[in-house]
Amino acid sequence: MKSFGSLMVLIAILCAFIAGFHWLSGLSFRDGASYLTVLDKDLFKVQSTNNEENPFAVSKIVRYTIPFHLLESDLLSMNTIVFTRPNPQMKYSVETGFYDMSKNMIIGDPDQQNQVRSSSISVSADGKMILVSYIGTDDKLNVTYVYDAAANKKLYALDGTFSAQWLPDGIRFIGMDDYLFVQDAKSGKREDLLKISEFAGKNPKTSLSLTQLKDGRTVCLYYNNDNTRLLTVDLETKKQSKISLKGQFFDAVPVGDTKLAATGLFQDQYGIFLYDMKSDTPEPLIDLKNQKVTDMSVSQDGKKLAYSVVKSDTAGYGTEIHALSLNDNQIVNHEVIYKESNQFIDKLIWSKDSQMLICYQRNTDGAAIYRISFNP
Repeated sequence: MKSFGSLMVLIAILCAFIAGFHWLSGLSFRDGASYLTVLDKDLFKVQSTNNEENPFAVSKIVRYTIPFHLLESDLLSMNTIVFTRPNPQMKYSVETGFYDMSKNMIIGDPDQQNQVRSSSISVSADGKMILVSYIGTDDKLNVTYVYDAAANKKLYALDGTFSAQWLPDGIRFIGMDDYLFVQDAKSGKREDLLKISEFAGKNPKTSLSLTQLKDGRTVCLYYNNDNTRLLTVDLETKKQSKISLKGQFFDAVPVGDTKLAATGLFQDQYGIFLYDMKSDTPEPLIDLKNQKVTDMSVSQDGKKLAYSVVKSDTAGYGTEIHALSLNDNQIVNHEVIYKESNQFIDKLIWSKDSQMLICYQRNTDGAAIYRISFNP
C-alpha cells in the first residue's frame, strides 16, 4: 500500500512537471515576440526539378503572426507593411495604417474611411510614396489618397479615382476615374489618356483591371465579357491598341517589356498563360488542371514568377507555393518552395530586391505572414 502511495505521488509530480513545461513553452523568451517564429527550412525542402543550380533554394523562413484581419497590404521595407483592415465597430468602414512586423506594433494612428466596398494599395519602387485607393458603396465615394511614406502623412485626395498604380520612376502614377490618366505626384499635373466608357461600354468601370508592362511606358486595361477585351496605351506616343482574346484572363502580371503572365481559361484549359502583345493568342505555360490559383506575383526585376495554388484530394486540401524563372518563353527553373495542408496562401509579394518572397494567410481574426529568403 505504501509503494502504491509513493507511485501516485511520483505520477502527480511528473504530471505537474509536464504541465509546467507546456506552460513555460507557451511563453515568449524573445522580448515578448511570440508573434515571430523561425521555421526549419528542411520542413519545406523539395527536390529540384532540374539538374542546374537552384535559384530558389530556401535559406530561411520567418513567420509573423498579425493580430488583426488584413484586407490589402504592400511592403514599405523588409519589416514594415502598409495595410487596410476592416473596422470591427462599423460596417463598410476601413482603417489604413503602418505595421512594423519586427516589433509587432502599428505605427501611429490608422486613418479611417467609411462606406468602402474594397481597397487597393500601391507603393512606389523606392518605397517613399504610397497610393491607397477605395471603391465606395457608391461611385461618388470612390477616392484615392497619396501618402508620404517617410512622414507617415496623407498629402492629398483624388476624389472619384478608384484605382491607381505607381510608374517605375516613383514620381508619376496611372489612375482611373471616368478617364484613364497619368499624373505627376509632385506637381499635380494630370493628362487624360482616354474616356473609360469608350473602352468598357456599359460594363461597370470598376470591373476593369489595370496593369503595366516592364518597359515603364505601356499601360494595360482588360475586362472579361465572355472573352477578354484588352487595351494597351503607350504613354509616350499615346498610341492605343484594342485586342479581343477568345478566352478569359482572371489575373495578369507583367513579365517583360511586351509580355504578360496570366491565369486564365483558353480552349477549355485552365492554367497560366504567356501573352505577348505582338501576338493574338496566349501560349500555355503551366497546366493547372484540378488546381486553383489563389495569387501570382512577379519580382521587381521581372525574372521570377511565384504563384500559389490550392489542390484538393480525398484527404482534404492543401496549398503549394511555386517559384519559377523565365528565359524568353521557356521555364528555366520551376520549384515547389512551400507546402501546407488545410491552409490557404492567398497573397504573394516579392521584396524590392527580388531576393525574398512574402506570403500571406489571411483569416477573419488575424493573419500569418511568411517571409521566405533564398540563397544568394
